[in-house]
Formats: sequence, C-alpha cells, structure tokens
Amino acid sequence: MKLLPYLLALLTLSLGNVRAADADAWIKNGLIPPDAILSHRSELALAADQQKRLDEIIEAATPKVEPLESAARSAQQQLEALLRNPATKTDEATAQLAKVLEAEAALKQFQLRTLMDLRVLLTPEQRAKALAATSAGGSPQAALETRLREEAERTKKAFEALGVPMTAALKERGQAIEAMIKDGRLEPALKALEQLVKETGLYDPAPKTAPDFTRLSPGNIDHTVLAERLETVTGKAQTVISIPTLRQLMQARDALEKAKDNSDAEAAGQALTFAENLLDKK
Repeated sequence: MKLLPYLLALLTLSLGNVRAADADAWIKNGLIPPDAILSHRSELALAADQQKRLDEIIEAATPKVEPLESAARSAQQQLEALLRNPATKTDEATAQLAKVLEAEAALKQFQLRTLMDLRVLLTPEQRAKALAATSAGGSPQAALETRLREEAERTKKAFEALGVPMTAALKERGQAIEAMIKDGRLEPALKALEQLVKETGLYDPAPKTAPDFTRLSPGNIDHTVLAERLETVTGKAQTVISIPTLRQLMQARDALEKAKDNSDAEAAGQALTFAENLLDKK
C-alpha cells in the first residue's frame, strides 16, 4: 500500500536502494538525490520553472519506481528463502541470484536516468551548493533527513505487510505531509508522519479472534435497503485512518462478499450491521 507515494518515490530515487559504495560514487561524480535538492531549496534559490520541473520529474517517477523496487525486493526475498533451505541446489540459487541482479540493475538504471534529469535542471552554481550540502553528512539537516527517511521506510514496510486499503482520510493526511516535504519543511513533515503512524495504530497487534457476525441483528434486509446501507458504510469508511478499524471493516467486507455469493441476505445484513456499529463508534 502506498501511504505517501511522493515521499516513498523520493526515498527510492534518493539512492535508498543503491549500495552505499555506489551511492557515494554517484554523488562524488555530480549526481544529486532529490531530497538534497528539496531540503536545501532556500540555499539553492530554485526558480519557479526549476521547482515546477523538479516536481514533474519526481511525480512522473512515482508510479514507475514502485514496481521496480517491489520486483527487486521480491527477488531478494526469494533468494534468501532458497538459501535458508538446506535442500536448495546450487543451480537454483544461482538462477535466483541472476534474477536479483537483473531486478536491481533495472532499478538502478531508472534511478540513474532520473538523477541525470535532476542534474540538468540545476545551474553549475546550484549543483556545487547541493553537492556540498549532501557531503555534509553530519549536519543537523542531514540527521533530520535520515530520521524522516527511516520513519517513512519503516511505515512503508508495515503497510505493505498489512495490505490495508487506502482511504480518503489517509490520502489527505499523506498529501499534507507530501506538501511539507515539497516545501522543504522536513521537521514538521517528520512530526506529522510520526503523529499519523500513532493515530493509525499501525503497530498495534491484530486481534486473535475474528468477529462473530451471527450474533448481530441483520436489520432491514430488503435488497434496495441493503444496497443503500452498503453505500453509506463505504462512504463512512473513507474517513477512517485507524488500522485496527480498517482490519475489522475488511473482515466485514469479506463476510458480505461470502453472503452475496450464497444469496444470504440475512448474513449480508449482519455484516453491514457490524460495519455500521463500528463506524458509529469512530
């Protein structure tokens, strides 16, 4: 799940998945990560057309970089699973390693092309300033960038593991954080991200038992009314940011789908009643 698409693309494009030695070599040879440009925009004095082009490059990269990163991560996980298995044959492991290298190469090529595009939009003076700022790894700004990157990556992995659907409320909060990052306000962005993670209950343990819908009243199960109730529940669900609540709504959704497959209006009504009660408590 993509909680902050712009931010997560920014992290990947900022050499987060490139080996440290390669990343250092790229920076030493004049390639500047986008987060360095964004966080030092005041010193760089970006013109309006430069800022517009910067946003265009990152936003265009957002839908493309995630599949590449996912493929590289998946290939690596498959290799690790093979290596943990004592029965794995050498040919199997080496074949999977080739897939890892292929996926990583595709990601690095995309990162390289994007960083080359970013370098072109800066003047020589701006590039020199950005490179100097990037090299100052011990600065408070660099420490803040590291904290933001680590928190966003941790959040990303947690959401991916949950597979929870995006809601309008989550998108809105994510867009607000994205706007802060675009404006170079990294400290407020980090605080907002940490607050969002806290409010979502992202790391709360999942309930050990599934809800029992059969004990609930189905309510009005006229087909027209059921459709209206579903529409209302769907709309209200878009205001939810709590992961535990979304987990329960997903369970109700699954029960509703099963009831529809079985043409069981009563079970459908019970699943909707559960969702309605849950959303009324919100």
